[in-house]
Amino acid sequence: MANLRVDKITSTETFETTGSVQFDGVDDGLTISDNAAFDLGTGDFTIEGWYYLVNAGTYQSLMDWRGSGADGNYPALLRNNTGNYIYYYVNSAQRISNVEISYDTWFHVSICRFSGITKLFIDGKEKGSFADTISYVSRDILLGVSQSNSNDLKGHISNYRVIKGRALYTSNFKPPMRELEVVPGTVLLACQSKTDASLEKTGKTITVTGNAVASELTPGILTPIVKSGGGSAITGSVEFTGSPSKLTADSVDFAMGSNDLTMECWFYNGVDTITHLLQIDTGTYQSPSDITNFSLATRDAAAGDVRFLIRNDSGSNLSDLVAGAPGAKINAWHHLAGTIEGTTTRLFLNGILIASGTISGTRTHTGQRCTIGANQTSRYLKGYLSNVRIVKGTALYTTDFIPPTRELKNIPGTVLLACQDPDNPLTEATGKTITGYGSLHEATDVEMLTNGSFASGYSTEWEAKNSANLSHANGELTVTSTQNYSGVKVKSAYLPSLVAGRKYVMTINLKSITNSIRFGVVSGATKTSVSTAGRHTLHFTGQDSTSEIFIEKPDGSNSTFVLKSVSIRELNTPNGASNFTPQVGDDRQITFEGVTKINTDAYFYLPTGDTVTRDSRSGRGFFAGGGTTPNYTNAIDFITIASMGNAQDFGDLTQEKQSLGGTANSTRGIFASGYNSPTFPATGNNTSAIEYITTATTGNGIDFGNLDSAIRYASCAANSTRGLIAGGYTPTYIDRIEYITIASLGNAQTFGTLTTAGTATDKAGLSSPTRALFAGGEGPSYVSQIDYVTIASTGNAQDFGDLTASRRRAASASSGTRGLVAAGYNGSAYVNTIDYVTMATTGNAQDFGDTYQAKSSSKGQVCSAIRGVFGSGATPSSTNTIDYVTIASTGNANDFGDTRGALFEQAGCSDSHGGLS
Repeated sequence: MANLRVDKITSTETFETTGSVQFDGVDDGLTISDNAAFDLGTGDFTIEGWYYLVNAGTYQSLMDWRGSGADGNYPALLRNNTGNYIYYYVNSAQRISNVEISYDTWFHVSICRFSGITKLFIDGKEKGSFADTISYVSRDILLGVSQSNSNDLKGHISNYRVIKGRALYTSNFKPPMRELEVVPGTVLLACQSKTDASLEKTGKTITVTGNAVASELTPGILTPIVKSGGGSAITGSVEFTGSPSKLTADSVDFAMGSNDLTMECWFYNGVDTITHLLQIDTGTYQSPSDITNFSLATRDAAAGDVRFLIRNDSGSNLSDLVAGAPGAKINAWHHLAGTIEGTTTRLFLNGILIASGTISGTRTHTGQRCTIGANQTSRYLKGYLSNVRIVKGTALYTTDFIPPTRELKNIPGTVLLACQDPDNPLTEATGKTITGYGSLHEATDVEMLTNGSFASGYSTEWEAKNSANLSHANGELTVTSTQNYSGVKVKSAYLPSLVAGRKYVMTINLKSITNSIRFGVVSGATKTSVSTAGRHTLHFTGQDSTSEIFIEKPDGSNSTFVLKSVSIRELNTPNGASNFTPQVGDDRQITFEGVTKINTDAYFYLPTGDTVTRDSRSGRGFFAGGGTTPNYTNAIDFITIASMGNAQDFGDLTQEKQSLGGTANSTRGIFASGYNSPTFPATGNNTSAIEYITTATTGNGIDFGNLDSAIRYASCAANSTRGLIAGGYTPTYIDRIEYITIASLGNAQTFGTLTTAGTATDKAGLSSPTRALFAGGEGPSYVSQIDYVTIASTGNAQDFGDLTASRRRAASASSGTRGLVAAGYNGSAYVNTIDYVTMATTGNAQDFGDTYQAKSSSKGQVCSAIRGVFGSGATPSSTNTIDYVTIASTGNANDFGDTRGALFEQAGCSDSHGGLS
């Protein structure tokens, strides 16, 4: 049995807690002035909040809606002057009295009127009711004080909310333990801030009287905001996207001579290939024949092999440690360390000594080049590295150990400490300069063309191609092309130096055009065709040399076009810094500090990661069904969202179909509706089928139940409990919303309707834990509107705002806080626009960036809380490309990999989307 010694074990919460307002019982309170929104009429309503009372031996006013007038017919909640009781008062005839409560502890109070009956609930249990048909008109609302400025409260109020037109609770319930949100009908939401007693979420003004102050004392209600640390005490990493992505540093500090040594890192390998993680070489990047002195690597990812290689300056192996068991899996975090102590070498995986050896030969190590994420010229990592450290002069690990649970420090002898900053991949703790390559290169946004504006002519830098006629006037270049492939091009002497592997964007601004033209870069045969005036862009990757930059007429009719400008700039891509880290040493989870040793022949592994991740979420995304000439498919693919690479086979749907919708919770993926033709063009039928998969395994779809009717083009969204299926086509456009309980099986039930009949097909569905949004769509015109509903309730959707442009068949992603709607089809062209919204509010979407290419994409949330992934689609031909973005930032998408087929009208879902936060 393992002997585990720890000096400290701690456990705290995962998310930030909400706030409250503290009242000292002497002339303090909150006043919200009379507002028309407080006119409840005779309809349903909900008034709720959390309270903490100190026994002051007097009446205490928890709330009072009577304001400065006192005709009695208004809600008031008071504590009796004797005994542990509160009562809800409207007038002498309509009241609920002597409801027992406890002092010096939090309790939840809810007052709900539903169909003329008002009920009082304490901690979710009904304590009384009465018939209530009073018409409540708007008045001042007072908290912590009564209308006579007496009965002052001594205690706290947290998350006080008023909802007009809805009774949230009609029978016993479990009080909410998440911070309350502005749901449909909310007219007041206060007492949530730790720092501002006057903060109110619906825009009302709160007047603070006396010593009422914001407080951190709460009933333990959690906000959606993750505590500092991003889920781990290790807060930063760097994402490597394969060739030519890597980091390098040069220093005489890396010349080890005969010193002891420690090389270590956390790594996450996303591909089943040989990858080098950390390496020291004898020379510079420009000399590919240089000798490896030291290397940490994965040797055979399929077998789980890892390697610590040591060579001298002449290239002779001094020690080569390779071991598999217990194995380093792909798509998982591992700690890897190699050490030299005298002539003894050791290799540790996750703190376990898995190989050791002896130096054979004379040590000569003069290498001054360190490479991270590759060797000098190949074997690039596609994954993540965190806390990369080299220590000169000390073998830190000589026996089994618990891997570090905190960010590594710059201890004596440290010559490299990198990949720790979640914002900058080039940060290094000892002061060395880190250079990034490929996706880790910092773009300068410098214009690459010397004269792309034609402001002062064109003839120095530009020339005709294949006898085109060129003329210049008013800062514009007119090109008349009378034969195939004639136009204008940059002269060879002025071709820009484009670096292989870097991303660039070419933009042309056309004043006018007759017939279509194309533009691009000959190297790599990168080009695109256009037929309209305005700005047009082309994204491309630099090659070893650029042989031509052109704008020309292809085959077909002659063309005349007028150029206002041409530009080529290096594309500003995400810099690779990441907060995706090994989930260890979390300030909000179990933490081990002090002396920690394992002393046994058998190994006792402690669980890593947060509870939710261990229990269910694997970070998988799924693509199902879809069509391509000549067939539709029943294939289901899966990817690991945190890494990159091509999709893999998961299993099959119960039937071949396209135009279906997808969603998921953390354990089940759901696919609903669709067109079940096995051939192309479609000659089959709509389907009402709902089927499911278990996300943590692989396998085929299983029957779940049925929708109300057979439809295609439905849109889906979900939280951890419910899945919603909205809209569709039957062959008429429908606006129905249905719901299922994902953990059970059975037919869908009626939820409500979308805001407008006839605009309901092919919307983008996305969700937070409380809200579902359905954006864009067709019916039969293309629309930009966004609808929203509260997932836990039922009812009709409400207007949220609009996308930046109308479209259907867009992909979606959500972090739980921010929602993205990406790509789509606008009725005449495929688009590459990505929009974003803040899901807890309402309002119009804003521009986020562009997808990797214009397309209609796999519909559904394929995302984690960090990364959104957009699958295959139509461009207008089918495409198998997958691209991704970081949800919390803005910017253009990057290449992720490929699906197994070029398919359109697929469904997508994931087990870790923002609705599951």
